[in-house]
Amino acid sequence: MKFTAARRLRRHSVWAGLALELLGADCALSLRPAPEEIDEVDGGAPDRLRDASPDSSRGTFVDANADADADAETGAVFRCDPNRTWTDRSPVASVPSEGFGRFSGVSADGLTIAWTGSTSGAEGGSNTTAYVATRSDLDDSFGPAIALPVGSASLADDRAALSATGAMVIAVTSDRTAFVAFTRANTDTGPVWSPLSPLQFVNVRAMIGDGGGEFSEPVLGADGLSLYYLLTYAGAVPLLEESTWDAEQLAWTTGAALPNAEFASTATGRRRPTGASADGATLFYYDELAGRERAAWRAGSGAFAAFSDLTDLAEAAPNARCDQIFFHSADLGGAVIATAQ
Repeated sequence: MKFTAARRLRRHSVWAGLALELLGADCALSLRPAPEEIDEVDGGAPDRLRDASPDSSRGTFVDANADADADAETGAVFRCDPNRTWTDRSPVASVPSEGFGRFSGVSADGLTIAWTGSTSGAEGGSNTTAYVATRSDLDDSFGPAIALPVGSASLADDRAALSATGAMVIAVTSDRTAFVAFTRANTDTGPVWSPLSPLQFVNVRAMIGDGGGEFSEPVLGADGLSLYYLLTYAGAVPLLEESTWDAEQLAWTTGAALPNAEFASTATGRRRPTGASADGATLFYYDELAGRERAAWRAGSGAFAAFSDLTDLAEAAPNARCDQIFFHSADLGGAVIATAQ
């Protein structure tokens, strides 16, 4: 998704500000290489991108000395175009609405989808579980919902996070003090899901320490390098945190709160992540204070520096090319999930 500086930056001053700020940093962007593919190893490391690998760059910029009036692409390069208008909305009718709770993401290839919902408990109550559904072709309907084997790991009434390969799901425990993960293995009789070791979350879990805290709203970056979530310390407002994948430790790093005021929650509303692009440059999040979905852009490993509103696209999550967004909808033929292009 590319836009030309000469035309777009004159028309959209906010993107001009972002480009000038980042180009002023000598374009020396710190890029994090994607780790080698890891399916399942000791320590419970998550799977990595395979068929839909992102570009090696993360929102990179071209030569600052390039002719701004040339037709060549001299502007910022993002997988998700900041100037795109999302139209052509269609319901995903094959996802069941009964017991539906929260949309939880789509795989990079668009063939696996996840959500959380309620199931009947043994004593007449209800329990939260995570579901996935798959299809073999983009033109097909999704198949039957598969409930993940949560076992004794009671889950919070929250969203889950789906990896870009569609082979890992991360959820929040019911006491909100930890994350749990599940992985998919393909067998002769079909996909089989099973729990992963919690060791990949050892640094994240330590963040709440003895003072207490709660995790919520997990989202896996589609580049496989970032885990976003809210962390709420006792008596404080939620912080939108980002942990990055440590390929040597095979674990997520201690989180860092995103510093932008646009991500700051208050006592009356949260800013919670919903999806992230395959180049790691775009974060989608829902602004409860404004009552709408938003998106933020960054270059390299720097801070997010530009923001935009997305109309009626709650819980948005993009596919690998970012030419289609999946989102939660209650207005398209009764479907709970829809797409926009």
